[in-house]
Amino acid sequence: MHGYYYLAMILFHRPILSFLDHNSPDGQWKRHMMICYSSAKALCNLQEATLNSFGLTGLQCMQRGFSFSLYVGLSCIAIHLVAIVSPDPELNGDAREYLTRHMRVLEKVMEAWPMPELENQINALRDAFSADVQKPFVLKPNFPYGSPHPSTQSSPPRGNDSFQPVIHRTGSIDQHLDIHGARQVSYTNHPITPPIFAGPLVSKSESPAVQSLVMMSQGSQAPGMPQAMSLTGQPA
Repeated sequence: MHGYYYLAMILFHRPILSFLDHNSPDGQWKRHMMICYSSAKALCNLQEATLNSFGLTGLQCMQRGFSFSLYVGLSCIAIHLVAIVSPDPELNGDAREYLTRHMRVLEKVMEAWPMPELENQINALRDAFSADVQKPFVLKPNFPYGSPHPSTQSSPPRGNDSFQPVIHRTGSIDQHLDIHGARQVSYTNHPITPPIFAGPLVSKSESPAVQSLVMMSQGSQAPGMPQAMSLTGQPA
């Protein structure tokens, strides 16, 4: 029940961010973002505790199967990434730690549920963000200030000039999380809503969401997301 509650908090508050200005003095954007981020951290703690106490079988049985665990994990990773690039220390202070911990949960799930297409998507995230893909996930130390592509900027982003989060509203339960900014990494138009895993495979290739996450790491332009994605997608 806690897992459903915290996921519902993210799904409810995340779309509201698209209507708010993060620079507004009323602090509404930060209030909703803090709710999302606190929920993402709580879900990370919950999944870790379930794994430590009951193993992968417990995670599978208590959280409606591995597909639900993956959906939750990728939803939270999107929030962690937004927090990492935020200049606000209340958001970025422990975001790197939680991103690392949540990625390791996904790695353990994939060891027990090795579906090739899903494994490819998780590996794409590891390739984009992991310091060493041969070891358990550790976020690249230069993220988000570094980029695999050459950059003319020599200093890390500062202040509000480098952080322009835009969250687009769609008619479905899954919303778009875009990150605009980080001068050494191009975050323009990178929707990072997690892919949907329910039952059979959604597609035979990487989801647009995973492609966007990877391209965000590489400072490249990512393709747009479909305007509507249901919670239980149909197989391709």
